[in-house]
Amino acid sequence: MFHAAFRVDGSRLIGVGHIMRCLTLADMLSKQGVEIHFVCNGDLPLQTQQMITSSGYHLLLSPSEQSGEIDCTEDAYHFLRLISPYSITVIIVDHYGLDAKWERLVRPHTERIVVIDDLANRVHDCDILLDQNLYANLEERYKGLVPLNCELLLGPSNILLRQEFLEYKEELYIRTLCRNVLINFGGSDPTGEILKVLKSIHDKVLFADITFHVIAGPANSRSPQIEQYCSNMPNVVYYEQYKNMAEMLSGIDLVIGAGGISLWERCYMGVPSIVISVADNQVETVRAAESHALCWYLGLSKEVTEEDIYNLLKDIIARPDLLRHSSETISAYMAPLRNTCEHPIITHITS
Repeated sequence: MFHAAFRVDGSRLIGVGHIMRCLTLADMLSKQGVEIHFVCNGDLPLQTQQMITSSGYHLLLSPSEQSGEIDCTEDAYHFLRLISPYSITVIIVDHYGLDAKWERLVRPHTERIVVIDDLANRVHDCDILLDQNLYANLEERYKGLVPLNCELLLGPSNILLRQEFLEYKEELYIRTLCRNVLINFGGSDPTGEILKVLKSIHDKVLFADITFHVIAGPANSRSPQIEQYCSNMPNVVYYEQYKNMAEMLSGIDLVIGAGGISLWERCYMGVPSIVISVADNQVETVRAAESHALCWYLGLSKEVTEEDIYNLLKDIIARPDLLRHSSETISAYMAPLRNTCEHPIITHITS
């Protein structure tokens, strides 16, 4: 039996983005008959735990917590203890706090190590490295940080898309009018951007004919406050979470959201977006995406005001040609990926 062990954390503080992209890869591997194990932080939110176990995967909780600094040696010890009953073929690590020191400690206990990263700020001892983001210096970022024989899978052509996107086969349409706008900042919205956006559009006559769809996210601590705020806005529809994001995006003309994987999901569906970075590591890749005309970038969350959001949204509504151009550019850029049959990483892991 082929066993894969994921080492990944999630919390209200750091969000659940790492968990989500690992779940996507786990789903791909599971379809190939791979047995999946997740090793996560002990204070992983209950909803996130249920997300993993309801997918049919084995969840193992480490004593480590996200509130504390990660000690690579100690973390590797706990990890190896938890996976010891299983013969692990591949270890997949998606964690900003772990590096080559951790990987060297676990290497004798597996055949292959896969790292998912997007910081390129530390050395790794891995066989495969996946960075699915877009950067200006994409081919140079990991020089000297990985072994010479490491397989590098870089850029949006290697994006980990959930099955709901891969299974969506309807023809995309070019957005020309802004009738439906989605507001979503991932699973937890750690910086409170949804409320900021809602305040920027509240009681604005200009937006009266637009329907705003708000997805708070399953780990959003502000959900009750957001739902209450939405209830006082007649043109706003509130969802705590939405099961099929591809289906939702298929009818959306514009998204106001974060960077990261969700930006590429929107692009895959041909949807233009206004992006606010909610973490420093999103800034560089979102700027690169904007340079390709794949989004409008407002800036890092702490720098973006309600007025900034209002002014950009007003301009896009007033200029349908801007929306059309963005939609056409995105659709053309993502066309090669939409025609891909199988993700390259599956071949690299299972061969």
